[in-house]
Amino acid sequence: MALEQELAGAMEIESLSWHRTSVGSSSAEFVQFRIYMGLCASDELGQSFEDNYVPGTRQLVYSTMLHTIAAQAEQWATIELDTPFWYDGSSNLIVEVQWAGGSGSFYSYRWETGSGRCVKGSYPGAVSGSVLTSMSQLMISGSLGLQGLTFAGVKSVLSRQGRAPAASSPEPAAGLFLGMTGAPGGGPVPPRRPSMLTCCRAGLEAG
Repeated sequence: MALEQELAGAMEIESLSWHRTSVGSSSAEFVQFRIYMGLCASDELGQSFEDNYVPGTRQLVYSTMLHTIAAQAEQWATIELDTPFWYDGSSNLIVEVQWAGGSGSFYSYRWETGSGRCVKGSYPGAVSGSVLTSMSQLMISGSLGLQGLTFAGVKSVLSRQGRAPAASSPEPAAGLFLGMTGAPGGGPVPPRRPSMLTCCRAGLEAG
């Protein structure tokens, strides 16, 4: 889950990217792969998957019978959404990832958030899971109502001005980097650890 203060205000989310480590294979396949997105009113997730969503906001944004995720070491693996998700700019954001099986291993970076912002459970059939404080390092890209900034830049704007005013027309986003203090190659990053893409249902988790 991404907190409202970590995002750049209202935006149409068009793609998600996972940051691959140098561990494991450069690609892996996942069967019955789906991504849902929705809004959350709480700053921490509970064990029940469905109860974490603001009612009526959960939306299927990507679905395929077989998905191959691939990236070279230290590069980003991007998924272009079938249906862009409109984020309202005033709620927390849930990204839910599901799959029924697959082959290969794909390791992505994770970061420690300090609070319960990820829920993992078996799929299909699980209605609840285990709440975790670590989650995948993600890049969220799309069209925003302000100039595209990295995660660190957005946090800086929010801390100085409270909330950045929207521009008169949306501009393409360079990407919001969750779990980094700068864009790749643009500064130090906090301690991260590699983790294999494992079965999960809710939260910013695919690492």
